[in-house]
Amino acid sequence: MEENENIMFDEMPDMFGKMFSGGESQSGYTSPTVNKTYDSLYEELCDKCFPGRYMEPYDANLVSVATKLYGEVLRSKENADLQNDLRHRAYDELGVKFDGSCLYKYLMGYLNPRLYLEPFMPDKLEYANKYYPAIEANRDDYIKLEAIQEKVKPFIEKINEEKKAEREKEEKALMNEEQLAMRRFEEDKQWLDDVRNSLGEENWRRYVEEEYGGYIKL
Repeated sequence: MEENENIMFDEMPDMFGKMFSGGESQSGYTSPTVNKTYDSLYEELCDKCFPGRYMEPYDANLVSVATKLYGEVLRSKENADLQNDLRHRAYDELGVKFDGSCLYKYLMGYLNPRLYLEPFMPDKLEYANKYYPAIEANRDDYIKLEAIQEKVKPFIEKINEEKKAEREKEEKALMNEEQLAMRRFEEDKQWLDDVRNSLGEENWRRYVEEEYGGYIKL
């Protein structure tokens, strides 16, 4: 009898180790790893708001907060606005950081000072230089990056408007080129028909394509 009791007692640490250490618990929870990536905000919330995360070492206050948040997270699967609200609450109430990699890349697409070296744009370079250090320092903190995003929103909107205007200008220029090519082709049509036989079909087609910028579909 005593031998069996010793065996059961020896097995207990392994059982608790699985429940509260890095192993998987009966609920399917696995302790989070550093720099873990997530497929969705919902998945990240489930991981970071799970009460079991705050049981080693045990923090009764955080377990209580996480229990309330986790219940709301489970009800937020199809509600992006609620998930965003819960992300802010978890940041404030649990002190957890959320993955900021996507937002970091987005901001760097506008506020990397190197973007404004060639061609040289001193005003934009100076503005980007003002926020670049903070973006780099908080590249793994979504909430702080979000605060920076709100501050630079007018700058980003202006850049997007400039890009849109430039794109429309280029499209208009291409349209004008095509229209001019079509007009020239119509004006030259009689002459082109006259030289078609002398040039040969293949050479004639090549000439038309090169002469009219590839806009004439033969």
